[in-house]
Formats: sequence, structure tokens, C-alpha cells
Amino acid sequence: MKILLIHDVKSPFRGGEKVVKETTKLLRDKGHEVKIYYGAKEEKHNLLNYIERFYNLKERNKIKKIIKNFKPDVIHSHGTNLQISESIDSYIKKKKINHVKTIHNFGYYCPKSWGIFQDGKVCTKGYNLLCPFYNCYTAKMGKKYLLYNILKWLKVGLHRKFIKKYVDNFICPSLALKEAMIKTLKIPKEKVTYLPNFIDYDKNIKIDNSKINPKQFLFVGRISKEKGIDIAIKATNYLIKKGKIKEIKLKIIGDGEELEHLQKLKEKLNLKDEIEFVGKINNKNLNKYYQESIATIMPSILLENNPLVALESMTNKKPIIASNIGGYPDLVKDGINGFLFEMGNYKELAEKMQELYDNKELSIKMGEQGFRMLDNFSKEKYYKKLIQIYKSKTS
Repeated sequence: MKILLIHDVKSPFRGGEKVVKETTKLLRDKGHEVKIYYGAKEEKHNLLNYIERFYNLKERNKIKKIIKNFKPDVIHSHGTNLQISESIDSYIKKKKINHVKTIHNFGYYCPKSWGIFQDGKVCTKGYNLLCPFYNCYTAKMGKKYLLYNILKWLKVGLHRKFIKKYVDNFICPSLALKEAMIKTLKIPKEKVTYLPNFIDYDKNIKIDNSKINPKQFLFVGRISKEKGIDIAIKATNYLIKKGKIKEIKLKIIGDGEELEHLQKLKEKLNLKDEIEFVGKINNKNLNKYYQESIATIMPSILLENNPLVALESMTNKKPIIASNIGGYPDLVKDGINGFLFEMGNYKELAEKMQELYDNKELSIKMGEQGFRMLDNFSKEKYYKKLIQIYKSKTS
């Protein structure tokens, strides 16, 4: 089977890009002829690019040539709403090639991307006429960004029409996203498949539990507002100031635009020894940090899909404390392999942290439970289901 994978950017630091890379490797290992096309090496931000995000004729022509020369049996597109746009969809339909699209976030459901109102409630409305005017959380909030949000809403509306009309099968890595796509696009259920991301892991991995620091928690990811890192910092501060614990360590791995703000918050709360910004590190060195921590914290304030950090944590037999929204309930079974807490509630997060704090026995037990759950996210199960989707054509 010849498969063409299409994705916006080649950056290796985001979850979607990692999924594309690992899927390519898996398919090639299974003997398929795979070609991958990236729209750009990195995300672009200029006036021309913002215009091209509506309908990128240049990218359409490039991909048309690739299709003519490569002659794929299946085209599997991933994130294409930034650099490539949905301009190629109608041509793929015309050529009668099975077009499968993995949806990596809630962007088609919520044009502001986060899917969260500023009162902390999850949006249940989905894409509608009032989206640009809702008081929602997003990277660019307020009246000064109204025009920007209207244009983004228009772009998402155009792309929604394209994918609904021209894409044959959708893959959603979380149950929440599958439900949102069916509801907001009003597409047949048989066209949308729940297929969580996979992770290649050593089933016989040995963890040296003697190296666990029972007072250390870990965050791994992009240092941006939607990741809710400030909530984890406030929870840490709450535990100390209320006298619930005497010493604690929160290590934050990653980089991003919110770093300076969080460093100031650390100083304001006088958490010099308790909060450590490690910076961006090589993925090969991540296991050490997971294994020496008592738990991984994922306090996002947006609708996450199927974050790979959670799977990485589970491969290292580490419990997860996560917001109770989006795809997290698919990965974290409350009280079994970790804890869920009300999104944004730093006091409840602190309570969950306290349950695992200085409690190696509970951490190890929950970590083992999470590790056993990884069979649901194996590459063999992923591949088997993916090939079934490739061979089907529902429209």
C-alpha cells in the first residue's frame, strides 16, 4: 500500500509532529511505501501566511504534483490548517483517493482553540455564529483581537465545509474529540473513528524505585498559558503556606512564551527552592526525570486531545494528576493510575498532590496500574486499526 502523509510543519517538539513521525516509521517498518510532505520547517507568522491559511493555492499545486508522481492508495492528512490549509481536499476527492484525516486538537470545534469559557466551564455549544464574541479563553483575548478572532472564525468555517464534504474518514485520538466532531459537523458516526495515539515502549522495562524523590513532582511540555503551569505553581505554594508540607520540588521541563511570567510568579511567591525551570531537554533524557519524580502534573486549561506526555509518563510507571477535561479521562482513571481534578482549581490539585507526596508505595502502585493500561495504546493495535481505516471508504 502506498501512503502519502501530509502535515503542516516539521518541528519535532509538538505532539502532532511526533505522531506523524512515529506513524511514518511504523508504516515503513510494516513494508508500506510511505512519502511524507511538510508544508514548512516551522510555523510562519506573517500577513501573507495568514491569508494563505484560508486557501493556499501554492501548497495545493505542490501536493497535486506529488500525488500525480507518487500515485498513493491513501492520503493521510494531519494538521493542515496553518501552512497548507484545506485547499487540496477537493482534488483528492476528484482523484477518488481515500482521504483519512487525523484531528489533533479541538480547533474545528472551537475556532478559538481552547474550548473553555472564562468562567471555567467547558463549551458545549461548538462552532456557531457567536463564537467570535464569546468570552472564551484563548491566546488572544479582548476587544483588540476581535477582528483577528472573526477572521479565524471565518477560516475555520471554510475549512469545516471542505473537510465535511471531501474527507472520507476522520481519526480522533480522544473520545471527547470524537463526540465533538460528530456533534458540531453533523457527520455520520461511521466516518469518525476513535484511535488514540500509540507509544512504542519496552514491556520489560525495569524502574529503580530507590531513585524516586518522594517529594518531587514533574511538568513536561510547552511553557504556554493554556498548559496551566501557574495552577501547579499556586498549588505548590498553597501546600507550603498552609503548613500541609514542609518541603516540595516541582520541576518544569520545556520552553515557551510564558516562561518569563512564570518566573516572576515564582519570585512573587518566594518559591526559590521549590520551583525549578529545567528548560528544554533532549527526549532521550526525559525518562530520568519521570522516574525520579513521585508524579507527573498536567494542569491544562484547554481541551487537550491525547497528549503524548501522559503516555510517556505511563511508560515510566508514573502516576498522573490531570485536569478533568478533554482527553485526560481516557488516560487517567481517577484513583487508579492517578487523579483527576477540577480544571483550574489549584486547591483541589494541591489535595491530589498531597495524597502522593512522600508516598512511594502509592506512587509505585498507581504507576504499575498505568503501565498495564498501555496495552490499549500499543503500536500493534494502532497499526491494525489504522489499516482497517485505510482500506475502508465510507463516502
